[in-house]
Amino acid sequence: MERQKRLTDETQEHLDKEQQKNKTLQKELEEQSSAKEKIQERLDEVRKEEDRHLEHLDKEKKKNKTQQREILALREKLESVGAKNDLAGQLLEKEKQKNKILEDELQKRKTTVQDPKDVNKELQKENLALKDRLKEVITEGEEWRKINKERHVEIINNIVVKLDVERQKNRTLQKKLDEQTKPAQGQNSVNEERQRPVTATSDLAKDLLKENEKNKTLQMELEEQRKATQEAMEKISALNKRLETVTEKSHLVQRLWEEEKQKNQTLQKEMEKQTQATQMQKEILTLREVIKEGEDWRKANKERHIELINTIMVKLDIEKQKNKTLQKELEEQRKAAQEQSSIKEEIRTFATCHRPISSLSTEHFVHLQLLDHHKVPGPVERPHIHSNLPVSSEVFTRV
Repeated sequence: MERQKRLTDETQEHLDKEQQKNKTLQKELEEQSSAKEKIQERLDEVRKEEDRHLEHLDKEKKKNKTQQREILALREKLESVGAKNDLAGQLLEKEKQKNKILEDELQKRKTTVQDPKDVNKELQKENLALKDRLKEVITEGEEWRKINKERHVEIINNIVVKLDVERQKNRTLQKKLDEQTKPAQGQNSVNEERQRPVTATSDLAKDLLKENEKNKTLQMELEEQRKATQEAMEKISALNKRLETVTEKSHLVQRLWEEEKQKNQTLQKEMEKQTQATQMQKEILTLREVIKEGEDWRKANKERHIELINTIMVKLDIEKQKNKTLQKELEEQRKAAQEQSSIKEEIRTFATCHRPISSLSTEHFVHLQLLDHHKVPGPVERPHIHSNLPVSSEVFTRV
């Protein structure tokens, strides 16, 4: 009994130790996975910083290209103006010499300063290699984690099954030991059953040795993974140092670009002053030409203006005569209209005084309406009137 208890206690201790080792291994694996994630995050940050630097450099290059284009356009304008004005041409030649000197200095500086693209290409290659290596390490670690999980689950299940078997065996042994007070016929069977747990414990010991070997292999793999992570961290630190150097170089490049910008601004100001001076000269020349043309036109058009004025005066005299004739005709028409209106009034007064309109003939009434419209058709016939009414001959003679 004591021997069995010792064996069970030892097996339990071994199992507890193995469980603790497995827990520690799982913790280490989790720590490694977290460390890998941190490394990946750091690599992503490094990539973002590199992308930002590249974008900034591209923007500066675009700005400088636009400034150079503007300068070239101003040069072309100045050359066109210089062809017309000798003074402007001399100034442009001086400015061309200055610009050539500045361009030579710029080319020298460009040759001395390395392009940040060439520096970043090497860093990008190393980053890609490190990324590939990290991906491989991560995939291997995940595969090992899966394999170890399955193995640990199988081992734990086997140990639990074996423990259950041993417990059942111990229970049977205890029952048999309790029955030792009975006759000694069953002692041989009890001794056989006592020997069985010993064999079971030996099997457990073998399993424990196998697990120890597996744990040793896992520890070796973990150490290799640690070494790989350390190498990756060292490479990342080297990359960070190179990035710092690249940033310093980029700052130097930015300073040089700023100096070039200032120089270009000064050149632009001088060019603007020159353009203003040339424009003033152009305006003065154009004004002189306009004045000369105006004087020539004035001299040439004096005679034409005199002729036009004479013709206009003649036409005005003709129009005045026409207006006089028209006024005479209008006065005659007014007089005729007044006479017609007076005749109408006399006829109406005569008709209303001597006889109502209804007793007159229809022909006479139509004749009166036509007189109202100033349309008298041919000679007027004598109206048929009753002999009782006196009719004056003056009315009809007037009509």
